Amino acid sequence: MKENPTLFVVLLRYLVPLDMILALRPAHVNYLKQYYDNGTFLVSGPQVPRSGGLILARADSRAALMAILEQDPFYVEKAVEYHIYEF
Repeated sequence: MKENPTLFVVLLRYLVPLDMILALRPAHVNYLKQYYDNGTFLVSGPQVPRSGGLILARADSRAALMAILEQDPFYVEKAVEYHIYEF
């Protein structure tokens, strides 16, 4: 990661019923942990009400972040869509 990576707010919107999200959650949490451990993800959590979630991340570029997000089990299973805001 470059010295001053860009920050991103990633809003996740659930595309499937909550019971499907909850079934995928353990794999999603393991995925998140990997990127917390390497410093990419700074904070995350579900929205209230439970219609999606949020991730605050840092990455060298939007493309680099997308490569990471595409590994999320929620994304792989087409359970969410992302709205990404760079600042």
